[in-house]
Amino acid sequence: MVKQDWLRWLNFGNGVGLEIEAARLRVTIVRVRPAGAQPVATHQIEDYLERPAAEWGAEYAAFLKRHGVSHAAAYVVLPRHEAIVRALNLQGVLDRDLAAAVSYQLDGLHPYGEEEAAFGYARLGESPWVLTAITKRETLAFYMTLFAEAGVAVANISPSAPLVWAGLRALNDPPTAGLLLWAERETGQGPSVEVYGESEARPCYSVAFDQTRLEDAARLRSLATSELRLDPGTEPQALPDLSLTAAILSAVPRRALKLNLLSESERTSSSRLWLVPTVVLLALLAMLTTVYLMQQNYQNQKLLERLRQEIARVERYQAESAKLDADAVASRARVALLDGMRQRTPEDLDTLLELTRILAPPGWVMSLDMTRQQVNVAGEAQQADALVQTLDASPRLKESQHLMPVTRTMGLDQFRIRSTRESPAAEAKDLKEVKK
Repeated sequence: MVKQDWLRWLNFGNGVGLEIEAARLRVTIVRVRPAGAQPVATHQIEDYLERPAAEWGAEYAAFLKRHGVSHAAAYVVLPRHEAIVRALNLQGVLDRDLAAAVSYQLDGLHPYGEEEAAFGYARLGESPWVLTAITKRETLAFYMTLFAEAGVAVANISPSAPLVWAGLRALNDPPTAGLLLWAERETGQGPSVEVYGESEARPCYSVAFDQTRLEDAARLRSLATSELRLDPGTEPQALPDLSLTAAILSAVPRRALKLNLLSESERTSSSRLWLVPTVVLLALLAMLTTVYLMQQNYQNQKLLERLRQEIARVERYQAESAKLDADAVASRARVALLDGMRQRTPEDLDTLLELTRILAPPGWVMSLDMTRQQVNVAGEAQQADALVQTLDASPRLKESQHLMPVTRTMGLDQFRIRSTRESPAAEAKDLKEVKK
């Protein structure tokens, strides 16, 4: 995917596609840029077989000149019924051995004599499948003679299948699922339907049903989906405009398959000298853009370095300040702890003194358990029932309650009472804060 996106930025060019039909030639000019392909103009040359080649050749040249692409050599689409297309699975065959492997199987792929066939082949991407196109040599010679007399420069001539396969991938990502395309044609022998498909089982399927129209769509779809092993419910779509597809590949030939029925000596390459000024300007623009981006990056790096130094300096001060704050908090905690410990002994003695005053003889204490929050006292007194109110009336005790029923023994009441301690100093502090 990344490679495909990168290659799109190299899509620059104008191309010419020429589709051979029974009664006319369809010519399309297209402009290709990284953003996509834009059709420039389309022209039909009628009755090209009955008219002198020089006449319609002048019409073709004027059309190209009018749109500024006189230098362009056309990609020609051979009629589908005049070619045989086969996809061969050559698993394990290296690219350097393809020619020998295809030639070895060629005799079984066509009904022509050994000297009568012209063929071309190309590997489909990086797969083991090799697409082969075969036509009669006299058919190819007829068209090349016709184009030569008309002055039409031809760079590639092939049937529709290799052009459609490459066209589906030239400007967009390749199809991820199976597809079925078809279109109705008029040939010299009558109507026909051209079908193109792709699937995992058949990476490139191309066939023309002669003497057939799209009214027989159900039968055609059944045959095509069966060959492609697609879901029978697959909906067919319209076959792309072949002259437009050929024009796109003419503009960006590196995206086309290397399948060409013409020999090396018969091909005409488009002159690219007119691209030199554009390429030079693009190179200068790229260089200036690179310098600008590098300057911006250098300045940003310097600024970032200064910011890092300033952040490091401030962080040192912040760390020292945080350490001082932590030391201050720890010191305050130690002071508070020492102050609390200093106050504990007087408060404990005052609480014991208060209990001694309240539990005067003949009352006495058998056990005393005193914590920072509570006092548990057990003993004997003359009137233990009233002892709870007496304890709560003390400024140092509150919320007193019996922990067991009061029992009387030998003239005295036995009791066990729990009271909550209360510091008069803390109560006075809370009252002072409330007044504030």
